[in-house]
Formats: sequence, C-alpha cells, structure tokens
Amino acid sequence: MSEQYNDKQTSLSFPIELNVPADHLVRVIKLFVDSMPSSQLPQVQSSPRGPYAYDPRTLLKMLLFGYCRHTVSGRGLHQMALESIPDEMAHRSIPMSRPVPARSRVFAPRQRPRIRIKLMYLKFRQLLDSLKLIDDHAIFIDGTKILADANKYSFVWRKSVERFEPRLDEKAKALFRDLVSDGTIDTEALKEPDILSQLKAVNVRLVKQIDHLDHTIATEKVKPGGSANKRRQQQLKKYSHLLQNDLIPRKQQYQKAHALFGERNSYSKTDPDATFMRMK
Repeated sequence: MSEQYNDKQTSLSFPIELNVPADHLVRVIKLFVDSMPSSQLPQVQSSPRGPYAYDPRTLLKMLLFGYCRHTVSGRGLHQMALESIPDEMAHRSIPMSRPVPARSRVFAPRQRPRIRIKLMYLKFRQLLDSLKLIDDHAIFIDGTKILADANKYSFVWRKSVERFEPRLDEKAKALFRDLVSDGTIDTEALKEPDILSQLKAVNVRLVKQIDHLDHTIATEKVKPGGSANKRRQQQLKKYSHLLQNDLIPRKQQYQKAHALFGERNSYSKTDPDATFMRMK
C-alpha cells in the first residue's frame, strides 16, 4: 500500500540542518578556496551606497562548483545557487538575509585580472599532495585521442595551394600585360627568374614613379578639368596597393607552403610540424 498523497497540507516539516556527505566534491572546493592566500584574490570593493560587495571566496566557490557540474552560464549558476543544497553550502558565508548573487556578479572572480591562474593551479596541486589524492611516482598515458577545439581554418592544404596559385600567376601576368601596354613598365622588369621576383621588381618601379609624380604635383599649377598627373598617380597607387597587399603576400605564402609540405598534404599554421588527422 502506498503512502497517502496530499499536496494541500497546511504544515511543512523539515530538518533543522541541511548537510551533504563528508566525501562530497563541494567540501574539497570549500577547503581549496579557504586555503588560498588573500594575495591571490581580488580586493573586495564595496559601494558607499547599497549592500556590501560579496566576498570573492564566496563567488569563486560558486563558480568552481558550477563548472564541475557543467554549468558555465551566469543564469545557470544563479539558478543552481537557488536550488542546489551543495551549492548553498559552497556559499554558506552569505547571510540568509542577503539574496543569492545575481548572474552578472557570479563571474566577478573570473573577470578580475588579479587572480593568477598559475598560482591557483599550483596551490591546488599542493592541496592534492597534502591530502594524498595523487601520486607522482608514475605517469600513465592512455591512447585517448582528443580533437582540439581550435580554429578549423588553421590548416593549409596542398590541393588548395595547387588550385589557387596558378590563378594568382595568371592574374599577375594579366597585370604585367596591362602595365607594359600603357607604357608604365618595360620588359626589363619581367626578366626576373620567377613571378615573385617580377612582382617585387614591378612594385619598385611603380613606387619610384609615384614619388616622381608627388614632386611634380606639388609644383604644378591648378589646371581646369583637374590634373592629369593626379589621375595617373591614383592609377599607379591602385596597382601598387594590389601588389603590396594581395599578389606579393599571397605568392610568398604559397612558396612557404610548398617548402613546409614536403611529402605531406597539409600542415597547421600554429604548428607547422602537425598534419591534419580526422578522427571518427
């Protein structure tokens, strides 16, 4: 026979003290935060008006306990503090007359630059040693492969380079033809051994012509209809900008990629020795 169900009772009985098991995670977090020196915590700054600021230890306990429960949002941490008994124990230093910190206040320890993460890690390591929870006499490494949460565009692919480099070369040759046809450069600049050297040589000639036009424009008189030298200068600057900011840097990147590929089909921009490997 089941117990009697009645949700309209007029009285509610509950134990005077709500507690958690002695081996609960929240006790380890509380011990760790309370053992931290004050120099590693931000100073409490209270406003002359309104309630006192929350102690950083209290907020840090709530933050660490929420992370251990896979709750990382401010709204979720605030809701957990309202409903979870272990989380209530983590911030037990808050008087009952004060409300639970708002979701914008919970992140205060993480946003303060005074907290030194490295020192906190070392302090936590010392705490685990003192509790004899870890043993550094042996290190065990399993075969787990974890895909790093990195930028998915950080890899350079051989097929992409082989596909787009010929297009760049055709674009450069078309630019050379236009510059030769209008008399901007002569064919002497195109006798370099490779396209990158040709691009640099053409850019040097364009910069010299632009500097010469600068002196000419500075001394010439105002003419009806505008200055032809200014129009010519703008056109040359457009060519030079294309060379310096697009063609030359991309060609250098392609040559660097060919040197790093070797026999591989890809490499990482952040770690050139790494090769892409997709795990199922």
